[in-house]
Amino acid sequence: MQVCLKPGLLAFLVGIILWMGCKPTQNNNSPEDLINQIALEKLGAEFDAYPSPDKSFVLFTKKLSPSAANTFTKFIVIETTSHKVVIEKSYKPGYVKWINDSILELLDAPGIVKHNEDLSPYVRRIDIASSNN
Repeated sequence: MQVCLKPGLLAFLVGIILWMGCKPTQNNNSPEDLINQIALEKLGAEFDAYPSPDKSFVLFTKKLSPSAANTFTKFIVIETTSHKVVIEKSYKPGYVKWINDSILELLDAPGIVKHNEDLSPYVRRIDIASSNN
């Protein structure tokens, strides 16, 4: 059986096929995927994510292997709506954690701490809202 198509219909069908083939692919990345991609670029593959209590920021910390020679831990904070890195810092043995929606507490102890030494002088707060970093 032979099928005959009119030249106009054939051109129309070819046009539709070409148009569908050239249609740009949609970016189905969620905001979380975009934020994680930024963290991946800044910190590498091994990191932990800690959203702020109101979810307006995400704190990412670089996981270190216990045998790592580098004793510094790198961290970044990304604003969830703009996907902007608002803080990028590191600390020696210590910690960084949320204490409210936009304030971090950072313990940046010296490399060697004396037995029973008071660590409070090494604790500081970082106000993300007023940070220019």
